[in-house]
Amino acid sequence: MWDCLNAKTTEDGLVYHVYEDEDGTKYIVIDAYIGTATEVVIPDTIVVDGEKIKVTTIADNAFYDNNTIISVTIGNNVTTIG
Repeated sequence: MWDCLNAKTTEDGLVYHVYEDEDGTKYIVIDAYIGTATEVVIPDTIVVDGEKIKVTTIADNAFYDNNTIISVTIGNNVTTIG
């Protein structure tokens, strides 16, 4: 099982971190997927502590060694993969 200090996980099994850029804008990086669904959806945003934050990045190897995923739908705010 994937583990990372300070990582959070959605109910759907997306493991992520919240970052803040130099302007103070928060964004989310999807680090891994630990769910069991065959169809994964990367949302446009994730609500963290009541704040809606854009998902902008899917990390390198986020779906590494996952043999159950058939398709991934990527949200409109994702600008970087890998």
